[in-house]
Amino acid sequence: MSLSIRHWLAERHIQLAQLGHPNAQISGIAFRIAQDMESKSLDPFAISVVTEVLELPFNAAWQVTPAISQLTVGLLRILSRKKPLRRNEGTWLTFQVAYLNALQGILEQESQLRRPWVNRAEVPAPLEADELLAEPQLIGLIKTLRPGRLTDSQAEQALSMVADSFLVKQMNNLAIAWFVANGAEETEANLLTQRLSNGLAGYLLTAIAENPLPLAQLQKFVRLGNLAAWRDPASEASMEEISEFPPTTLPLDLDREYYRAGLLRDLSEPLFAEPFALKDLYVPLKGKPIHPSLSPVRGNFSEQPPTNKGQQPDGVDLMEWVTGQLEDKTSIAVIEADAGCGKTSFCQILAAHVAGEFYPNWMPVLIRLRDVTLGQTLEQTLETAFPIGRFTDTDGWLSPNSPPCLLILDGLNELPRSPQTERHLVSLMDQVLHFHTQKVGATGFPRHKILLTSRSATLDSLLARNYRQSVALPLSAHLRRIAIEPLGQDEFRQWFQQWAKLQSKSIAQTYFNFLKHGGVFQKQPPSKELAALLTRPLMLYLVGILHRDTRVDESIFQMHSTQVKFEIYDRVCRWLLGEPATDSGPLPELIREGLAHASRSLEAIANLLDGRHPQQLRHQMQVAALTIIQTGQCQATPAAIQNRLDPNSTTDVLAPCLPAFFFRSLPRGWGEGEIG
Repeated sequence: MSLSIRHWLAERHIQLAQLGHPNAQISGIAFRIAQDMESKSLDPFAISVVTEVLELPFNAAWQVTPAISQLTVGLLRILSRKKPLRRNEGTWLTFQVAYLNALQGILEQESQLRRPWVNRAEVPAPLEADELLAEPQLIGLIKTLRPGRLTDSQAEQALSMVADSFLVKQMNNLAIAWFVANGAEETEANLLTQRLSNGLAGYLLTAIAENPLPLAQLQKFVRLGNLAAWRDPASEASMEEISEFPPTTLPLDLDREYYRAGLLRDLSEPLFAEPFALKDLYVPLKGKPIHPSLSPVRGNFSEQPPTNKGQQPDGVDLMEWVTGQLEDKTSIAVIEADAGCGKTSFCQILAAHVAGEFYPNWMPVLIRLRDVTLGQTLEQTLETAFPIGRFTDTDGWLSPNSPPCLLILDGLNELPRSPQTERHLVSLMDQVLHFHTQKVGATGFPRHKILLTSRSATLDSLLARNYRQSVALPLSAHLRRIAIEPLGQDEFRQWFQQWAKLQSKSIAQTYFNFLKHGGVFQKQPPSKELAALLTRPLMLYLVGILHRDTRVDESIFQMHSTQVKFEIYDRVCRWLLGEPATDSGPLPELIREGLAHASRSLEAIANLLDGRHPQQLRHQMQVAALTIIQTGQCQATPAAIQNRLDPNSTTDVLAPCLPAFFFRSLPRGWGEGEIG
């Protein structure tokens, strides 16, 4: 037997969509529902709010999702007060809440991107707002989840495997059918659901962290609570002496858990406004450790004996190398590569990996150095870009009572531009070295780990100075450097396999043949400049979307390096705005039944232009980009951009109209409300 929260509220003339954020009214309603469940001898499995939402049309589902999620949280708390929830009961209710919140996140992203399928979903159907969808497949899948059934072993599997568990796969099948019923094509629905699954662990962590007492049995699965694995790798020998907490207890810090959950949720963010996320296309990178004797500066420090004939060691898995560096307390890890080679993408994947697998032994903190303002110490500098860390406070995230931090400082070459940039670079490195040598644990080793990313030229310029801080060893002695290698045969193979899943096998095979015929995979390619560019993940993707929509041909292989970069940028802009190629007539829309997600459709272009001429939007993009560059911080307020476009305007209506392919609104803590 099941209980429908929507029907229960309707019988009492309570409008679910008007309940809004958590408040006393929601708590009171949850209390009454719990009483009704007790009188009818219903257990928590009678509640199946995921099915209640996914049997509704798009507009109705979107309106009720936040309130029904909060009502379920209220029920969870009330039910646990009457009788402690069994693990499978708590798991069932928590996954309902997490899945609804993850779905809400996807719907908000898709609406902001103005997807064509959302246009179709928002068209009023010939039924009342509260009537249910009638697709037979959807109805059949709803029956598999209502009423709920979850054994203790299935609950443990769900908590351990999350997206790969049987419970989530059931929910995913229902979500796919719901997306299709609301106008998405099947492949697109699969990609949207995959994005939802990518970030589900973050929403699960949030739900458990906000309800630690009712869900005490679930805490260990998201690395909360009294963990036997919790240890301070730098000072575990004397933790009891420096902290009032015993070694196996970590106090709950909601700000820290929200941030950690955010790193996991970010895995569901659309990549370049595509239906898929970075995680869906990401290929593990390889790198070559740089021996100090091979760097431009020769120091007396030696990391390891040189390989035969002075050659660098073979390429290693970059993730394995970085996680291995966590055991090295004496050095600063540095990842080097040119633009587009995957440094920032790797940092995002790394931060989520450490947040999910290494916490609380390590707490990842990802900071873009282009967002910082130089202070007197590294703590002050980093706090300008990451205030929630409270790095300068005695009880902040760098205190002995908090987990050791992995400080991922991305983009040493991206410090805010100014006439003093070079001096600021030296000052920042001075702060980094001082922090590294002074911020030590009880064992005498540094308590926190620093990982820097940079273009090689920026770091080499520092090393060429034979730069020394106020310590005995030169800068090179403190660094463990690794250079990201260009994509090789294995990486290309994996990338095209992923591309085939995200687009289609025919699209991936045609693109592969195009590059093969151009000699890109040869040891001595005819066009070395383009071949070198295409060994970078970013350029491989950009040329891939151009080739997918017939915006590139064999002539690109005859271009020089600088010409190739300009042509790719110009063609991407024309592709985005729906402009025809140079000296050609209007481009007909590609007809790909069942592959609308794999082309730039006329509907998507119309949504972006929003009544503007392509040249008008291009002008707005150029003005916005110039404004952002001139700030020196890679970001600007919508008002500053609008003022450039129209000095007499008093509104900042431009922000939502800029293409997400090039621009994005910065998340909280990174200049909320600004565009970067």
